[in-house]
Amino acid sequence: MKKVISVLLAIIMAFSCVVVACAAEDEISWEEIKMGGKRGDVNADGKISAVDALMVLKYVAGTQELTAKQMLRANMNQDAQGNVSAIDARQILQVAAGLTPS
Repeated sequence: MKKVISVLLAIIMAFSCVVVACAAEDEISWEEIKMGGKRGDVNADGKISAVDALMVLKYVAGTQELTAKQMLRANMNQDAQGNVSAIDARQILQVAAGLTPS
């Protein structure tokens, strides 16, 4: 019985190390998990681009709806009200152009 417990503990410890190493390697934050992607990557394609800014501008103009997760990713300035505006689209474009870090 002691050997079984020892083996199980060893497996759990090894798995924990793999999970921690993978998390550190990919640098995924809990915030990104909650949002379903990086802030600014509105369409969650893995890239912050002008397409993401266009989605925000269409939302602001009332011609496109955004899901709750898209709203979280679109809110670049993280204002308390959670508003998504043309300012967020501008910030997404700045990141896409490499003018500001993501």
